Amino acid sequence: MASVTDFDVGVTEGEEGVAPLDTEAMLKALFESGVEVAEEWTRELVMDRLADAIRLVHRTVSRPGPKGFGRSMPDYEYSGLDLWFQSTQEAWEREHGDFERNRPKIGATSAEIVAADVALAWVPRFVPQEHVRRALNTWLLAKATRRPWTKVTKELGLVHRTAIARRDRAVALIVYGLTTEAIEQAQAAAGRDDEG
Repeated sequence: MASVTDFDVGVTEGEEGVAPLDTEAMLKALFESGVEVAEEWTRELVMDRLADAIRLVHRTVSRPGPKGFGRSMPDYEYSGLDLWFQSTQEAWEREHGDFERNRPKIGATSAEIVAADVALAWVPRFVPQEHVRRALNTWLLAKATRRPWTKVTKELGLVHRTAIARRDRAVALIVYGLTTEAIEQAQAAAGRDDEG
């Protein structure tokens, strides 16, 4: 089983055995999927996108190692039609079927997965310092596992105030990088309009 210290969100380009990130293809897929792309990047928006992305990854990826105790059958993933049919049933029918029915688990859509991939690719792309990236990754670990961040930083031997400052620096670097890219894309689009 992976320990808390083994947790790392992003992949850095050029590591051995890891394919370099194809950010152009990821951005193209993001625009085609219909996911809302912000015109103005803020600290809160970036932190929300990163938290949503890591929660989605944690929810959809199974944990490594043996299952342990529990049911041997996988969770049934309900479709929208299943949930609609359950809502149209009479109350006595729903109560009767409560023991047979699994808890609804709705799978992630392709747009959510693309948005999560793009958001998690920001970390290695815009945060070059390892210690700053590590602080952001501990915050993401706390968000994914729904544990207090103070306990996670204490387990890893980090000073919480230092971790807060480094996380804020990482988020500021991501906001700066995204804003710079948006400006460059707008200037490139304006240059194409002037030529045509």
